[in-house]
Amino acid sequence: MNDKFKKATAHVLCGGKFGTAFLISPSHVITAYHVVHRFVEGSPIYLEFPFLDEAGDRSAKLLNVREEIDKGIDLAILELDKPLKEIEPLKLFAEELTHDLPWKAFGFPSTKDTPGEIFKGEVSMFVKQHLSLYDLALNCITPDITDEKYFVFGASGSALIVDEEVVAVLTKKMPGGTLGAVA
Repeated sequence: MNDKFKKATAHVLCGGKFGTAFLISPSHVITAYHVVHRFVEGSPIYLEFPFLDEAGDRSAKLLNVREEIDKGIDLAILELDKPLKEIEPLKLFAEELTHDLPWKAFGFPSTKDTPGEIFKGEVSMFVKQHLSLYDLALNCITPDITDEKYFVFGASGSALIVDEEVVAVLTKKMPGGTLGAVA
């Protein structure tokens, strides 16, 4: 995996929950909404960009606050308290994805919280948004997320990368050892 993706990835802490986010401009990051919904209840949001050590620590505010957490797309846009000019932001691409297309992601699941983890797999199927919280169902080949000792919790908000382009955001583990993503 290209180091620019790892460098632009942050560990998110909010109200006792944690997850992953990625930089899309010097002042903005994207994560999964369920990672930061406690901000609405008054908990602050903290981000750590580990490849910058303490220079990468930031606080943030949620820009797309909504009344109900379970309504709408599981996607949050955060504004940093100070811009991060030392890291190249990731660009978002809208493209049609096909089944069996290989993907990868980097995030901070609880099992590999400190170093982070590279996920790899294939697009399994497309899900209609009005029926589910996910656009994409993803088979995860590595790591083995079906292992009961492996916890994906914390990887939510990771950038989903296809052909070195960010095309979606990881959201949650789904039944059957697959991951959900919002495109």
